[in-house]
Amino acid sequence: MSPSRARPRRRGPARPAAPSHPARCRRASIVVALLALVVLVGGLLVLVVTQVRAGAGDLSDEGMAAYDSLRQFLRTSPLKLTAGEFDQYVGQAGQALQDASQQILSGVAAIGSAAGHLVAGGLLTLFATIFLLIDGRGVWHWVVRLFPRAATVNVMVEYVASGRGKARRAGPATVHGAPPASA
Repeated sequence: MSPSRARPRRRGPARPAAPSHPARCRRASIVVALLALVVLVGGLLVLVVTQVRAGAGDLSDEGMAAYDSLRQFLRTSPLKLTAGEFDQYVGQAGQALQDASQQILSGVAAIGSAAGHLVAGGLLTLFATIFLLIDGRGVWHWVVRLFPRAATVNVMVEYVASGRGKARRAGPATVHGAPPASA
């Protein structure tokens, strides 16, 4: 080739190729789906909080009415409790609650811990879902590599035979240099 016809050599680091159109669409659809999920969960949380706040006043009023009706019932019941006796029993119940405050607090802490574990599990699930949506096939191949080499071929053959995977070449495929499984 003559020097005038030679292609000029490109200098500098190679630029990564721009993602193909289907890859961009796939990423965009993943982002849209995850944003929709976040908006849906956020909307449900807002709905629950507003409903609880709207009903808190009514709940307080109903609680006071139930307390007054219990007090009235105990005065007119066969027990014939006086106001002083009722107040004494309420004071004893309050004292029992104060004495058992450690157990109550440990129960509340256990509930908080369970709620924290639930949130952490949800976030881990979301994180795993993102990576499965982005590169599910790569994750599957990584999982297959965890199997012993002798079993890897069988796992991949079963995966392809189930219709969920695509065969890379005709005939018994070898995976990661493992020999084909013998019958």
